[in-house]
Amino acid sequence: NASHECTNLLEALERNYDDVARSLTGSDGTSAVQQPKHSRLVPNAVSYNLVLHTLAHSGKGHQVAGEAMAILNRMLDRCEKYIVLKDSSSDENASTALPPPPEPSVITFNSTLHAIAKSGAQDAGYYAEDAFLRMEEWTKERNHQDRALPDKCHYRGAIPNARTLSCLLDAWTRKTSQRNVGPAEISPERTEALLLSAAKRRQNYVSVVAGRVDDEELQSHTQHDHGESFTDEDDTDEIEEELVDEEGSLTKIELSDNSTAEGGDVTEEEAQWVDLDLPPLKPNTVAFNTSIHAWASSQRGRKGAHRAQELLSQLESFSESEELEGPEEWIDPSSLVDDGMDEHDLNLSPNARSYSMVMNAWSNVATVDRGSG
Repeated sequence: NASHECTNLLEALERNYDDVARSLTGSDGTSAVQQPKHSRLVPNAVSYNLVLHTLAHSGKGHQVAGEAMAILNRMLDRCEKYIVLKDSSSDENASTALPPPPEPSVITFNSTLHAIAKSGAQDAGYYAEDAFLRMEEWTKERNHQDRALPDKCHYRGAIPNARTLSCLLDAWTRKTSQRNVGPAEISPERTEALLLSAAKRRQNYVSVVAGRVDDEELQSHTQHDHGESFTDEDDTDEIEEELVDEEGSLTKIELSDNSTAEGGDVTEEEAQWVDLDLPPLKPNTVAFNTSIHAWASSQRGRKGAHRAQELLSQLESFSESEELEGPEEWIDPSSLVDDGMDEHDLNLSPNARSYSMVMNAWSNVATVDRGSG
């Protein structure tokens, strides 16, 4: 089928790249003499994106999740090997002659997540979180390490966008995962936890960057040993550098099913988890609707309806307060095409589907109540 043919073509390009790498470098990193005939016939990012897109619509079922992850891992593994080669090669000419393998873009990661979600695999949610974690780790490594080595490689990482979160939540919603869990169904809890975690990180980021950190907390965080606070511009830069050095991971944050992303001033502890170089993605309407759907269709009766309505209320609150909105300069319309997004992906306000899903959840409760009455 189409997916099989695309995969074969990609693998042929990958084999050629591996042949090029072997011909240019020996096992000890030394240069080979002969220049390969097809040294520039190697895959690019579009090659991988097309295969992942075709795989997502192949109808091959559960195996798609594993195949999509394998493609992403091969892509990242080649990039990491290239970085090692650049750092350790004894022959600069050999490492320069070898073209860098393409790094996955945000479209590549989103296509991987989309394929995983459409697979319907029992472990789709876990596969999706693994892919997201690789995305986050790869981007942080590029952002913090490669800035010090600008001539070593040109990889920049891929910052998640609104579609990334929507695809991640969709993977949990489409199929209930049953790997190493007690309850038979955890998808509503997990989708809500991931959604509210993302919202909280975005709140913290906006608050820190916009300078809305509580004055007392900020003063405590930035005091000198002798008790005086930073006041000049240079000292402000030092504050930001401290915050940049702190790391946090969306997938490592655990929230209970009663957790909420509440507003308010950012505490010193929360500010330390904000990475100013990697703006957290802003949840959009699709992400909230996905989590609402998880609860509305969970067959949890009144609990499911209550949780769906609570998420709708939070969506309304975020829409009205605009507390997840960053400064205008954060959103570059020209970058939307490169990210595979359009203006609708930036929308954060309830739509007709948001209300319909909650109403349907309550309608199901009323049907059950009437039948048992």
